[in-house]
Amino acid sequence: MKPITTETILPLGAYLQVREQMRRDIIEHKKNRRIEVGPQVTFVFEDRKTTLFQVQEILRCEEITDPEAIASELAIYNGILPDDGQLSATVMIAFSSTADIRAERKKLVGMMENVRLRFGDHALPARFEEGRETEERISAVQYISFEFDAAAIEAFGAADEVVLAIEHPGYEHQTVLWQGMKDSLLGDLS
Repeated sequence: MKPITTETILPLGAYLQVREQMRRDIIEHKKNRRIEVGPQVTFVFEDRKTTLFQVQEILRCEEITDPEAIASELAIYNGILPDDGQLSATVMIAFSSTADIRAERKKLVGMMENVRLRFGDHALPARFEEGRETEERISAVQYISFEFDAAAIEAFGAADEVVLAIEHPGYEHQTVLWQGMKDSLLGDLS
């Protein structure tokens, strides 16, 4: 996927003029990119549009206008864009405010290693960003990707059912992708 460049970024004043419309557009766009798997885990499949909005928002919130600081943010956020033949997602884990968060975090250690995208004869494992968990805890935000070869892309497009599954002893849940989501993700792979 084409990286976001400084030329793509709207200056703060210009962004503020279009922010509400951009926000409405991104909410609509994410309807086919956001999926819950069980009660605690939400995946947002990233693309150029979702990532550009995140960059614009971080620049707005932190009032970043320095070109070097903008370039630094772009380097970080371009890292979550999928490469060719890849889907990438931000994974958010919600912890109940009444739960013992430390115990919950420990129970879920290793969860990202047990995420699969299942379709046809394929079960693609998630590749996750290292350094986001220890033996004692898992970060509430994770970044993952799924690698596709040509056969997997073809099978994904032809599949009657695509399942996003977490197969971890402390958290076993799965969700079937709806057609609009599958179509949106297939566009990323094309």
